[in-house]
Amino acid sequence: MCFEVSSRGKWALINNRVASGILLILASFISLPVFFGAFRIGFVLMLIGEIIALTKT
Repeated sequence: MCFEVSSRGKWALINNRVASGILLILASFISLPVFFGAFRIGFVLMLIGEIIALTKT
């Protein structure tokens, strides 16, 4: 979900890295009920990695 003013993406309001990070965080929250139990540690590690990736953009 990238809202670009120009075709080259020079003046994008949300760049692709931020949009993909937001979508990954949403996907991890949606998948939480599916993997409730054994994959709880993996979910937390994935969420921490996504937050770190978003803060470094």
